[in-house]
Amino acid sequence: MTNNGGTNRSGLGDAATALDPYPFYARLRSDDPVHWSEEAQAWFVTRYEDVYELLMDQRLGARTASGSFEGLPPSARTDARRVERFLSRWLVFADPPYQAKARRMVAGAFSPSAVAELEGSLQEHAKAVVGRFTDGGDLIAELSRPYALAVIGDVLGAMPEELADLSALARVVMDYLGSRVDAEIAERASAAIRALTSYVGDVVLPRAKGAVAANLARSVREGSLTVEEAAGVFTQLLTGGIEPVSVTTAVCLVAVHGQPETLRQVRSGALSWESVIEEALRYDPPFHFAPRRARDDFEFRGRHIRAGQRVALVLASANRDENRFAAPERFDATRGAQGHLAFGRGGHFCVGAVLARTGIRVLLRCLDEQLPTFRPRVPATRLPALGATVLDAVPAYV
Repeated sequence: MTNNGGTNRSGLGDAATALDPYPFYARLRSDDPVHWSEEAQAWFVTRYEDVYELLMDQRLGARTASGSFEGLPPSARTDARRVERFLSRWLVFADPPYQAKARRMVAGAFSPSAVAELEGSLQEHAKAVVGRFTDGGDLIAELSRPYALAVIGDVLGAMPEELADLSALARVVMDYLGSRVDAEIAERASAAIRALTSYVGDVVLPRAKGAVAANLARSVREGSLTVEEAAGVFTQLLTGGIEPVSVTTAVCLVAVHGQPETLRQVRSGALSWESVIEEALRYDPPFHFAPRRARDDFEFRGRHIRAGQRVALVLASANRDENRFAAPERFDATRGAQGHLAFGRGGHFCVGAVLARTGIRVLLRCLDEQLPTFRPRVPATRLPALGATVLDAVPAYV
């Protein structure tokens, strides 16, 4: 790998990188930490120090479209542009003043005090999914994902009978974000977004059940948000509520049950589930990139970044930086993983971080108390994905 600003092939498109990106991230940290990828037409920033700094840098704005889509057929280009317009309304992909305004409208539902009031319902959801898991099954599909969906459904004001359809639509949108866009992916994502927008406009806003839906409905009535913007915020909170909880729960359980001494320490009280969760978020965060775009030309670590260019701040790489975390390739729940960047930093820090951490803790404790003989197959197998941790089925036995 050269260190000349990125004239080499980056390896982003390699099958091995899609299955396990961490060796690729390590090579970039060592050889080309601010790397221009011709494949992706984007800069990739991989060292902790640099990612930490740029997360707060006002010279970077939020994500722009992932490409021109000129290689797609005309109808698929229309679909992809429709999807990108919708994604631009997500808090994580938007800039102030819209981003700050929309974030204020929903942040109260995710505050520490609001989440503390939800703990009773979190425990009920955990008991329900664990109670259905007494014969074992797929850790993600039958335990962590249904739990995460039930929890975020409560917060967003969705009814239990609506959750299966919402889960399927959320998966389609996440497939778009985690894949190289082709005609089929663009068409499916566009259809999912139309369905989600109709659901929010026709069902969620009129019903206004729960703090998030009530606030969005009020904002639409007052003209502060359009229905499409409200649907965008709703969908980001939906996907952001499902993936971190379902994936990180699985990472925690696979890691702990793969290390008998760690499991013994947790069960004896010498090690907290909170420490396990923080290490899991550091070790294998659900989302790998904080996507940005350059507002202006500027120099950074000897690289000239031009206005309009895309910049991927690689959170997953920063979390395994050898200069920040000792032996970063090893899962070590005793290390004290404070300072990891799994949830970002600054104005785009994950609005649902408190709920995610609390929800994971409640489920892990409930599972260990109710099913102490639970054991997942280890290690877990990854599925190919760009910029996310996606695990294959994880069989678990009780």
